[in-house]
Amino acid sequence: MSDFKKVEFYRGKPSSLPRFVYRRLTRALQAAGDAPEPRSEALTSAVQELLSGGDPDLRKFKFTLPDFLRRILTPEETARFTAETEAKRKHAAQLKMVFPHVSDEFSLNPEFLESVLHFGGGPEVPRTGGSSRSARASPATSPSS
Repeated sequence: MSDFKKVEFYRGKPSSLPRFVYRRLTRALQAAGDAPEPRSEALTSAVQELLSGGDPDLRKFKFTLPDFLRRILTPEETARFTAETEAKRKHAAQLKMVFPHVSDEFSLNPEFLESVLHFGGGPEVPRTGGSSRSARASPATSPSS
């Protein structure tokens, strides 16, 4: 374990890149502390940047809050973010196998996984033990009578 080296994927990348919007919001919220006006302004700025969609980085976003940001947002701020980005999130969820440029949104949270992976149309995997195989029959593979 002594030769473990921390990999810093984003070293040397400017923090102004659109893909780092959640990190900038986190820093702004931490600097604002509990002051409601600066927190609201920071959230407004971040949401506006996310909704602008002009940069290719933002086109791949899934609009799911990273855990590090979710921990510092108030429930009201979380609800506001969710409401204001809902249309973008629904559109992004239609684009399967499209992944964000930055790891901030990556998560094992079902919300993120459902937005990037296509779960329909494949075999069903039994959720409990057992020896029976269960697979959905598709028109291409089902035997005709």
